[in-house]
Amino acid sequence: MAVLCLVVAGCGVSGVSGVSGGVRVEGAAPTAIPWRGSAYVLDYESVPQEKPDSFSLTSNTWLSHLTWKGWGSNQAVANGFSWDMSCSSGCTDDGIPSYRVTLVLGDLTRRAHAAYYRHASLRAARGARTPTWAEPGLEDMGLHVPDS
Repeated sequence: MAVLCLVVAGCGVSGVSGVSGGVRVEGAAPTAIPWRGSAYVLDYESVPQEKPDSFSLTSNTWLSHLTWKGWGSNQAVANGFSWDMSCSSGCTDDGIPSYRVTLVLGDLTRRAHAAYYRHASLRAARGARTPTWAEPGLEDMGLHVPDS
């Protein structure tokens, strides 16, 4: 009698985990879903900029004439100019010196109803040389994003 009870109990338990009503897994887990809302980069003063033509990356580095590819994706790339706002190069009457750059923004992070870039990399554009007066440490920098 005890054996019969165990067999019946086992059948009842195994019926719960059957195909009908259970979890069904098909294929690989989905990758990150592309962002479809507004995307911003916060400038040096934490002002949100959406696909900016120009903005202050730091207190000494102003970027301008930016042309973007991939804005709103996890990696946005811009070409433009970096300006020596600190005049560490010794600004002259001819104006503030600049050089051609490529800016890569990455790690798009969602916050409420918008997304913000968390990482920046600024390098001399292909064929350009980084001047000695260029602000150091801009090849790999974290950007501020609002708290969630």
